[in-house]
Parts: sequence; structure tokens; C-alpha cells
Amino acid sequence: MNTVLPDNPEAQDGFDPAVPIARSVTATLNPSMDTNGQVALFNNFRNGTGGALFAVVPGNAGNRFSVTMPAVRLLAADPGDRVGLRTNEIRAEANITDASFFLCQY
Repeated sequence: MNTVLPDNPEAQDGFDPAVPIARSVTATLNPSMDTNGQVALFNNFRNGTGGALFAVVPGNAGNRFSVTMPAVRLLAADPGDRVGLRTNEIRAEANITDASFFLCQY
């Protein structure tokens, strides 16, 4: 399947559209461990159950970021340690081909 893009209206100014160079999008997270959700997290990993990821990095206007991965599959869910606090070391990969990762700065 070929992706057909419309003509670039900014070509005369020397700008080109983005060109995907890789489609292997992965994420690594290490949130504080929540013992209430640990069983569900592990079962999702073991069963290959997908989910979604949305995160916001707060800041001042113009310096805030949001990240969205609409479909992710867990690759690993290991216990970890961050300065003496238990964490979940979570690795995940995008589970959708052409809409795997969105980054927004606002």
C-alpha cells in the first residue's frame, strides 16, 4: 500500500513534508509501583493485551508537551528501584502501523 500525499503548498519556500524513516516506535516508563494494579499489569503483559498511552509534561505556555500512543503492547514489566522506591520498569511498542506516536508542544 502506497501513501499518497497532497502537493506540498510550502515547497516554494523550501519546506518538505515529513518522511517516515522508521516505524519501530517503543516507549520506556518507570512509574512508582502500585501494588493494587500489579496483577492486572502483569496479566496484560502475559496475555499480549494492548492499551493506550497518554502523558502530559507540564510547563509554561509554549513549553508543555503531550505524548499519545493510541495502541501499545507491553514488551516487559519488571520491578525496579528509583532511589529506594519500587517502580515498574515498563517497555512497550506501538501496535498500529501508521499512527503510532504523536507529540504535541503547546
